[in-house]
Amino acid sequence: MATHRTLIAAFVSAILISAGIAGADCGFLEDRPQPKWVAEVPVLEGFYVGVGSAGKGNSQQEQENASLLNALSYITSQVSVKINSKSSDVSSSTSKGSSEQTSQSVESKVELKSEELLKDVTIIEKWLNGNSCQLYTLVKVPKDSVTANKNYKKMTFLYAQSQKSGLQANESLGYLTEAKALLPEIKFAFIHEQNDPKYWAELIDKAIERCQAEVGKKKNVIMLVMKKNPKPEEAVTIPLTVVQKLAAYIAGLNPVWTDMSNSPCVSVESCLEKARKTGVEGVLVLICSGGSKQSNLGSFKGTLTVEISQYDLKLNTKAGTPQLFSSAVPSPFSKEELDWNLAVEKLINSKKLDYLKD
Repeated sequence: MATHRTLIAAFVSAILISAGIAGADCGFLEDRPQPKWVAEVPVLEGFYVGVGSAGKGNSQQEQENASLLNALSYITSQVSVKINSKSSDVSSSTSKGSSEQTSQSVESKVELKSEELLKDVTIIEKWLNGNSCQLYTLVKVPKDSVTANKNYKKMTFLYAQSQKSGLQANESLGYLTEAKALLPEIKFAFIHEQNDPKYWAELIDKAIERCQAEVGKKKNVIMLVMKKNPKPEEAVTIPLTVVQKLAAYIAGLNPVWTDMSNSPCVSVESCLEKARKTGVEGVLVLICSGGSKQSNLGSFKGTLTVEISQYDLKLNTKAGTPQLFSSAVPSPFSKEELDWNLAVEKLINSKKLDYLKD
C-alpha cells in the first residue's frame, strides 16, 4: 500500500513539475487577488471541472500534491458509479436492514478513485492565499475520460462478481450479460489498465458460453421476447437490463426456473425452438413491450406491458392461460426520461407475479 501511495505521489509531482510550479515557501506563487473560481467552480463544455485546496504541509510539493488530489476528489464525488440491478440481486436473501447495507457495500466497491483520472488531468490555474498559505488548484478532466473509466470500473467489477465461487450459472450469466453490454460504451483510449477491447470481449464471451452450457442442463427456463409497440408514435425502447430484473425476480420465486433472459428471442416460436435444442422440458416466456403517450398538458406516461405464458415441451402444449400485466410511470418533460426501472419495481412490489411461486 505504501509503495502504491509513493507511485501516486510521484505521478502527481510529475504533473506539477510539468505545469511549471516552483518555489519553497508560502510565497511560492505570485501574490494576486482571489480568482472567481475559488468561490464558484466554472463550467467548461466537454469537461468535468474541480477545485481543491490544501494548507501548508511539510513541503511545497506535499501541499501541491494534496491540493491537486482534492480537486480530483471534487470531480469524482460528482460522478456516481452504481450497479443497481446486481446490488438488489446480491442482497435479495437478506433482511430489509442488511439488504440496504449490502447494496451500499456493493456500490462502494466500484467507486471512482481520484488517482484513476491523473493521466488525463489538466491544471488550469493555481492560487495561493498569502495570508493563510492555503493553496487552491483548478483542474479539468475530459468527460469522455470520466465516463470511460466509470464504465470500465463497472464492467470489471461485474466480471469479477461473475467469477465468485458459489454462484449459480444463471447468476453469473446475469453479471456477464451486464458486463458485455457496457463494452461498446467504453472508449478504451482513456483506459490506462488493460485497454484492449478484444481482450475483454473474448474473455466475457467465453465465460458466457460456459454459463450457457451449464444453464442448458436445466429442465425449466425463463426466456424473453422484446416486442415492438405496433403504434410507431408510441413506441419506446426499454433497456434489456431493466426487463431482465423481472426474469431474475421470477427465477428467485421458484427454484425450478432458470433465468435465460440474457439472450432475447425474436418470437415465442424461436424461444421454444431454442429450448427444445437444449433439452429443456418447460419454458416460461416473457413478452415485453413499452409505450409512451403525451397528455394535453405536455407530460408523458410510459407503460411497460408484460405477457407471461408457460409451455410444456414434453407434451408440446401451452400450460394454462397467458397472464397480462402492466406498470405505468410518469415523466413531466420527455419520454426519454421515463424511469423504466421504477416500472419494474412497481410491478414486482405489487406481488402480482407471485402466483409463479407455485
